[in-house]
Amino acid sequence: MKTVTVFNILLNLYETSKKIIFLFLSAKIINEIYRFPIF
Repeated sequence: MKTVTVFNILLNLYETSKKIIFLFLSAKIINEIYRFPIF
């Protein structure tokens, strides 16, 4: 049972880090877009 718990924790960390990386990349892309004059 312990190995399953460790695996679940690692899986949760992986999912969380994926979300954080996705948000970070989105922020970077938005920042790049707004850096250039749109109008």
